[in-house]
Amino acid sequence: MAIFTDKLDPNKPQARKSPEEVRRWLINKLGVFRTMNPRRVMQENPEYLRTSIRPGYMYLYAYNPKHRATLPFYDRFPLVFPFRAVKGGFIGINMHYLPPILRARLMDLLYRELSDTRYDENTRLRLTYAKLVKMSSMKIFEPCVKRYLYSQLQTKFLLIPANEWDYALFMPFERFESQGKRINKNIVFNDSRGQIYGV
Repeated sequence: MAIFTDKLDPNKPQARKSPEEVRRWLINKLGVFRTMNPRRVMQENPEYLRTSIRPGYMYLYAYNPKHRATLPFYDRFPLVFPFRAVKGGFIGINMHYLPPILRARLMDLLYRELSDTRYDENTRLRLTYAKLVKMSSMKIFEPCVKRYLYSQLQTKFLLIPANEWDYALFMPFERFESQGKRINKNIVFNDSRGQIYGV
């Protein structure tokens, strides 16, 4: 059950990696992933591709918004925890909208809603919007809550195993665009900070 790390023994219980383990792994691997297209990751892991989603699991996919001409910016490769079905699509938390330090902070809050600590194919987050509101007084999740339409998907969903959520969180896979042109991710991060801190 692994996409980014070595394949694991399915007969051994998994555990969440410590921040230090994740940091060391990122330092060793970041050069490889910096030049890797998210589509390539999907192509190299067909066993993790899904045609549908389930709430509380993490997915990566390619997306082209319907109203891209009027959006200030959008992420072409969302990394999302879906939590609510809506007509023609779903609402989820796209972790890419936060800078890495805030992603880690939000993920720590989300881990409080784990269904179990086995970190296997059944491990998920038990999320609702009401729970998100209660989770954080500074509303750290708000810049990340987005609606997605199935009609605008450009790939299948890549299911990220629970034991690799912390790795996926920091992969440089976000691709922010504005009116079809790539923009610097710091523009998005600054906007998110403004929403969170009111500045």
